[in-house]
Amino acid sequence: MTDKDIALVNRFYMGPDEELDQWQVELIKAVMEVYPPDWPVEALSGTLRYKDGVLVLVPRQVGKTTIAGAIEFISFFKSIAVQGSRTNIGIVAQQTTNAKVLFDRFKQPFINNNALEARFKVTGYRGVYPRDKKLVAECKVHASDRPEKLQSIPFNSEGGVALTLDELHLQKLETYTALKLGIQAQRNTTMLMISTAGDENSHTLHILQQYGEEALLGQHPEFGYFRWYSPDQYDNFDPVGIKLANPAVACGRLSVAKVLDSNRMIPEYEFTRYILNRNGQSENVYLRASVFANAGGDEGIPEEDRQRCVIAVDRTSNWEYATLVAARKIDGVIHVELLAQIKDPTSPNLVRICKKLYKKYKCEFVMDAAMLKDVWTALREKERVPVEFYNTTQIANATSQTYALFADDRLVHVSDPIMVNQRKHAMTKALGEQYVLSVKDSTGDIDSIRAMVLAAHKAETTERNKPSVISVQ
Repeated sequence: MTDKDIALVNRFYMGPDEELDQWQVELIKAVMEVYPPDWPVEALSGTLRYKDGVLVLVPRQVGKTTIAGAIEFISFFKSIAVQGSRTNIGIVAQQTTNAKVLFDRFKQPFINNNALEARFKVTGYRGVYPRDKKLVAECKVHASDRPEKLQSIPFNSEGGVALTLDELHLQKLETYTALKLGIQAQRNTTMLMISTAGDENSHTLHILQQYGEEALLGQHPEFGYFRWYSPDQYDNFDPVGIKLANPAVACGRLSVAKVLDSNRMIPEYEFTRYILNRNGQSENVYLRASVFANAGGDEGIPEEDRQRCVIAVDRTSNWEYATLVAARKIDGVIHVELLAQIKDPTSPNLVRICKKLYKKYKCEFVMDAAMLKDVWTALREKERVPVEFYNTTQIANATSQTYALFADDRLVHVSDPIMVNQRKHAMTKALGEQYVLSVKDSTGDIDSIRAMVLAAHKAETTERNKPSVISVQ
């Protein structure tokens, strides 16, 4: 990889007034490094150093797609330039939709630049091909959900990267093995694997990461391993640790403040994995002890604001307890207070309690649509009590938005012993692009935490005139 190649990427691949960061330039050159002309083994001279593969681990928000696309872009041209070569480049991700994101970035120059558009055609997501029929070349997207199909594809890029395996932390070992078999016969090509840190289920990533660590010790000289992360010795929000993990911060393109502000709503385990690039758990504690403690106060909802509050009701999975938590928005701050925890509740009993509270305080109720269906149905249809029932997607929204309230110092609770005890058990799990409090994955009862989340979210998103809540006598 020469400076001329980098200039080609900056001219055609990058956008107007954009160019690669210096760390990206150095990484691309390292991935594409070749043995020098005077190498003792003549057969290796001028060929790729890392023919066994290259593993790159970077956090989010550093331009992972830009790096991978730029490497494929220059590999495409280098291979085509070799007379008689057959170029077949593949972009592989867990789902075709994810691979298309990287392919979209790769194909942009062939659409936006007249000179390239005249020489190459782009057929949607089916590939990029030379218009000159004498050249045998293509770049296509593939899903990894059927590894056996990938094994039969003759991937090749003479002197470059023939395969980019994205989202390695999600890939099965069978996928990696199939792709390796597909390129092992090629003399001078390699595979790029790029990912963020993994969780306890990222088996393939952990195997290759260990292989990479061994490569750094000289055991696998043709395997490249490049990892940016914050060592455990640094606190999560230590600027030094964030700079070590994020080369875009280290080079000055992003600031530490920007990274922290952009990720203030994500829970600690996601921050650790995706921002600090440390391997962690797929589910973890929802609220750190320090975050929860910082929001603690001495008093609950003021007496003068106890009318027309929001009250959330939630129960344990075995119906051993049910908890009622009230919330009231006062001067932009959400005040929450645990009203009562009821032993061995029943649906009729909860309906009677809610009816009594509504009669006295004109409050509005919110609860899980599935967990307390009989309760909200009776309140709404029989008792004509205002109640909203949240589905899973709404609970996920409430989970992230309530976390943001904690992060912004806009939520105050009374440090109730029940909540304090349940906080450490409350775990989240992924739900598509979101995350949600998970009863199943938690390590104990979390009914008070779930009720707090529902009540706080409802109070935050509902405009009310003053007055609010209660006490269950």
